[in-house]
Amino acid sequence: EVFGKILQSQLPESCASALEEQKFTIRRLLKNQAGEGPVGAMKWKSWARDGVPYQTCKHIVQMLYVDLDSNEILQRLQSILVGDKVKMMDFQQLLLRYQMQLTELFLGDLIQNFNKVDFKQDGMLDQNALLQLAALMGALPDEDDPQEELDSLQASLMSTTSATFSDCAAIFSEVMVKRWEGS
Repeated sequence: EVFGKILQSQLPESCASALEEQKFTIRRLLKNQAGEGPVGAMKWKSWARDGVPYQTCKHIVQMLYVDLDSNEILQRLQSILVGDKVKMMDFQQLLLRYQMQLTELFLGDLIQNFNKVDFKQDGMLDQNALLQLAALMGALPDEDDPQEELDSLQASLMSTTSATFSDCAAIFSEVMVKRWEGS
């Protein structure tokens, strides 16, 4: 699913490694909650076989996400509860899927605007299309912006002769963060 979205210019290439990192983080947090030594090992085996207690999942979710996202995830968690437990793989998949959806939402404007200027529909923009994308993203220089931001973005735009979707995600990341924080 992730690689298909990368090929369709809906997620940057870095998303696959970010999701792998999140998968590792989830496992590490689960292992930390299980504890160390023989008791922790027995608890881990039990969770792998029978499911992770809901309260443990809730604790991990609240460590990883802000309240708004935690509440959404916990609501989704209710639908996969078996008694008071969640299968470990289901828990991991739910968190990874949620993270991917957050990423898609965050990148929504970039995806839409990238596709508007990708006239060849080959996932590659030339410098002219890149400048058109900058205009659509509201990223062209504005005298109210701090000078170092203008210089950095301008340098990126002028030194890039062609760019993939992933390149554009990197170039426009600060613009997207500002939009995300403003919404």
